[in-house]
Amino acid sequence: MSKAALLIFCIGLFFFGCKKEEPLSEVPEITLLNVGPQIIKAYEDSIYFSIAYKDGDGDLGDTDPLAKNLFIQDHRINLTYEYRIAELVPGGASVGIQGQLNMAIANTVLTRNSEKESVYYRIWVTDRAGNRSNTLVIGPLQVIK
Repeated sequence: MSKAALLIFCIGLFFFGCKKEEPLSEVPEITLLNVGPQIIKAYEDSIYFSIAYKDGDGDLGDTDPLAKNLFIQDHRINLTYEYRIAELVPGGASVGIQGQLNMAIANTVLTRNSEKESVYYRIWVTDRAGNRSNTLVIGPLQVIK
């Protein structure tokens, strides 16, 4: 290969090898990583959720111990469990962040007089600016007696 051809090849690699990263949105975005167990014994089993988050300005989470910014809603009875995400970026810096959050519901109940029923959960987060993320719909999970 000639020097000119090698130079053109290297320049081509440079331009096509560089991928411009898309900036993260200031509105938080979440995706489901894991949920379990799939079959839940009523009144006994905890339900574990693991989600990934992205936030373009880093204002997800709060220093206020009374703040509620992560929500899990049981569709059967419209019961919403409220959680606090601690401040993820110290000092209020405006930087893009991404990571993983883990949470649990201690147990659940059967809402009808039956041996088993399906449950769906909705999960979303809000940031300090009031931006609400997309909503994940998780399920069906089975609750048994």
